[in-house]
Amino acid sequence: MDGADVPAQAAQGREADALVSVTGYVLPDAWGKDFEVAGVLIADDRERELVVGNMAEHPELLNLCRRKVTASGWLAARDGRLLFTVRDFTVLDGAG
Repeated sequence: MDGADVPAQAAQGREADALVSVTGYVLPDAWGKDFEVAGVLIADDRERELVVGNMAEHPELLNLCRRKVTASGWLAARDGRLLFTVRDFTVLDGAG
C-alpha cells in the first residue's frame, strides 16, 4: 500500500516514525499546584501546537518560555493533539 491509499488521519500517525525538525516558540501548557509551569508546547512556524511529551528528559525547557528554539524529535497524534518527543533542541533567541 502506498501513501496515496492511506487515509489522512492514518498518514498523520506515520509522522511518529520519522525524525522531524521544527522551529517555534516554547509556551506554557500545564501548571503545577503552586501555579508554576509544569509542561510546555512548541508553537511552530506552521501555527501547530506541539506538546512536549518527554519533559522529564528536558526539564530545562520549563525555563525557556517565550524563547524561540529549533528542535528535532518525533511527532504523534494523541487525543486530538500533536505530541512531540524531543530528541534535542537549540535556543535561537531571547524573549521578544
